[in-house]
Amino acid sequence: MPNAFGRFFGLPVFILILFGVLFCPSAIVAEQTEEIIGHEFGIYYTSQKRDTLISLSERFFDSQSYWPELWKDNPHIKNPYEIPPGERIRLFHRSGTKKIPKQLLMGKVRPEKEAPFSIYAPIHAAGYIKAAPVSPLGSIFKVMDDKTIISERDTIFLWRTDNGSFAAGNRYVVCRILNMPEKSVPPGIGLRYQLAGIVEIGDIKPDYCVGNIVQSFRPIQINDQLIPYEQRSPKIVLTQCRNGING
Repeated sequence: MPNAFGRFFGLPVFILILFGVLFCPSAIVAEQTEEIIGHEFGIYYTSQKRDTLISLSERFFDSQSYWPELWKDNPHIKNPYEIPPGERIRLFHRSGTKKIPKQLLMGKVRPEKEAPFSIYAPIHAAGYIKAAPVSPLGSIFKVMDDKTIISERDTIFLWRTDNGSFAAGNRYVVCRILNMPEKSVPPGIGLRYQLAGIVEIGDIKPDYCVGNIVQSFRPIQINDQLIPYEQRSPKIVLTQCRNGING
């Protein structure tokens, strides 16, 4: 009986093993040819006298509103308003894992060279230069309670342009064109746009729209324009700058 039992049940086990080898080779091959490698990248700054997280946020990210993220990434900072000189502060950090072919690890295959790039986390708050003006969808003509400085959570009222249209629940960027000295921008470079914040449309009236400031990068003003909101990647590929632009 034991021999018959083994022969009877041993055959299905053999078939299952054979099935796994024939139809699931990818996992075995992947294990033999790939290795998972952890990677980490960071940008750090050594604090100086009179530095605060707010001043560093303004200096490195062009906005004071980014300082809570800096504090989150630097839990060793006890007081964001008083940082002792010599503290190592992490401005940017990225980590993860990646599958690396073992042939690459052994030096048998050369990796593809990636174009140099930089990571700028608050890219959504950075302005830009446009060769031609961007057609605005509308502009701010009033703020609730007639406040002097418009900032986050404020309710604003908007005119629509002739060709502009808003949708309730959608977000739009508040911007303005900076008046630059003639000698600072060479002819033909374009117009410099400064981004001030993000607005979410709440209510649409026949003659105007009502919106709420969900994020402000800098003080928002009456007559600031609204343009479509686009998600921008923080990865900036470094390229040769155009003639006439330095920095």
